[in-house]
Amino acid sequence: MLDDATPEISTATVFTCPQCGEEVDVLPTDASPDESPFMICPHCKSEFVITHSDTPEEDERARREEEEKLRRRDEELNSLRIRSVTLARRAAIRNRSYLLIGALVCAVAIGQFILLVVQHVRAHGWDMRPIGYLLLIIPAIVGVRFFLRKARVVGEESTRSALTNPNTPPDFSPLRDGSQQWKNLEDVR
Repeated sequence: MLDDATPEISTATVFTCPQCGEEVDVLPTDASPDESPFMICPHCKSEFVITHSDTPEEDERARREEEEKLRRRDEELNSLRIRSVTLARRAAIRNRSYLLIGALVCAVAIGQFILLVVQHVRAHGWDMRPIGYLLLIIPAIVGVRFFLRKARVVGEESTRSALTNPNTPPDFSPLRDGSQQWKNLEDVR
């Protein structure tokens, strides 16, 4: 006695071979769910999957659902790629801003050290303190150069396109320049 949960196939089901397009009759013994879901086409000898749906509408609905699922997955992957590129660009711009602020701090330090040297020399003359201030200007200049170079590199990176250049140039030969339009208008008359 058959279980109510398993559908019984009472007549031969016709499937179309995806390779040769010929119709293949599948008998109930060939399409039992316990065996392999694969069928060998008697015409072209290729193997294809048989489904155990009751109607062709169910097959079409299942195919549409699968296509919709793949389309949604592709859209989600595209949005994740866009989000990733956007976040990377924002991080690069933020990093560039921090580097420019570092360069500005070093430049302000240079100005401050020069001011301290001038004030100290006017008030007390040359001794160890103004010489120390002058020596501190050197690392501040190195810091300005370092931060500006890094900011330039990061700025170039943030404006670089995420797409790579193609290996071969594009072929514009099939495109028209519009000179054919007047001939098409004459043909309308």
